[in-house]
Amino acid sequence: MKSPILTATRFLAVTILYFGSFVVVSGALLSTASNESTPADAGATLIALLVVSLLNAAVWTYVIRRSGWTGWKLVLTVFLVFYGANTLMPQIETAYFVTRLPPGMLPRLFLAGLIIAAVFAPLAVLILGKTRPESQITRLKILAGGWPGRRHDTSAAMTGFQSCRCSGGKSPRCPEGAPQQRNDQSWQ
Repeated sequence: MKSPILTATRFLAVTILYFGSFVVVSGALLSTASNESTPADAGATLIALLVVSLLNAAVWTYVIRRSGWTGWKLVLTVFLVFYGANTLMPQIETAYFVTRLPPGMLPRLFLAGLIIAAVFAPLAVLILGKTRPESQITRLKILAGGWPGRRHDTSAAMTGFQSCRCSGGKSPRCPEGAPQQRNDQSWQ
């Protein structure tokens, strides 16, 4: 069992990664000098961004840790879902519903989301320890030919149990002390 402290440390690292990549990329591509904000507004924005970072990191930590995939397959999947859910879908709505944007802002929104997803996906998978190739993960694999035998064993055991119960324990197949069938039918 993995240590809860290690998991919490990894979660905090993913939170810092999300927060840092969002701040750096958004500051570089999306900053506008026209709006001056008060320190109270900046503090509220920081708190909101930290909460969003914690929630997104919690979701992605859960998804990545529980995934059966590893390596580049997982990185590519996280990248596509992250970009689609965090950038593509919201910005399509922005393009349709918002009629007044500064010139060139919409392409920069798509580019910023692409860069954040490209930075976040591989580093999150690395931080959460899911970079090993699938060949190094041990899994129980039962070949298709093995299932009929197991099903037969289970059904034979159940049939034997039922015959002991139905015969009142008097069958030669019943072990000593097998459950007895009730003769009175009042319980039905």
